[in-house]
Amino acid sequence: MSEVKQYVSFNPGLIMNTQYLTEQMAYFLGGIYASEEQVISSDGKYKIAPVRYNYNAATDLEIAQHYELVKKIAQPVNGQTYMAENIRGTVLDSGKNRMPGFSTFFKSTTLDELIVLVPELRNALRQSSWSVQRAFLVGVFDGRSSADIDKKTHKVRMLALDCISDDVGAFLSEMVDMAGIRYNYNTHRDRLEGGRPRNPQLRIRDVEEFMSRVGLISPRRVNLLKAAYEHNYSHVEICDDSATLLGLKTIQLR
Repeated sequence: MSEVKQYVSFNPGLIMNTQYLTEQMAYFLGGIYASEEQVISSDGKYKIAPVRYNYNAATDLEIAQHYELVKKIAQPVNGQTYMAENIRGTVLDSGKNRMPGFSTFFKSTTLDELIVLVPELRNALRQSSWSVQRAFLVGVFDGRSSADIDKKTHKVRMLALDCISDDVGAFLSEMVDMAGIRYNYNTHRDRLEGGRPRNPQLRIRDVEEFMSRVGLISPRRVNLLKAAYEHNYSHVEICDDSATLLGLKTIQLR
């Protein structure tokens, strides 16, 4: 007999077709908070959960596979997912769609400044199951994170996310800390050479633990980490956990 999931009541201030913090809602809220991106069109304000890759960093097939998975995850929570090339020049273009990838849009009802919702979201996540907490972390790192891998030793140094504001970045760090995963967080800081200050950066230091307990959906990011681990581990296994989120993969090492 399958277990009946219990969810915490939560209003995200977005049209998401549910009053509960489900895995799907948590995943996209993770992406929205990681990017702090929005667009105002003729019919209202939309919060955005983007997925972006550097040029030539992922194949067209890997991006398409990721897009199809995220598009299906978005359906129960009323997300509208579009490829970057179909967003450019439209009313939904935030001006950040030059790189390959795609974005999922959620129409706002009351959510304006993300930081205002943090106390309620933090509390709802703390009361939620590990499955929901985990989905939030997947969403945070699935769209824009980058793996720092030593080219000579193939050692994975970190999984890094450039945050937008110190306050929201600190909240995301709290959620990583709550999961018991080793990390560090660097706030906005000036460059020694001058110019635009560096963005805050959230760094997962124990990527092996993150990938074994949390995981990612992005086929490219999972494949990249798997290839690195195969140089340093005798057994590298990708495990599917679509029961939590469609297409979610973990990496188990021995």
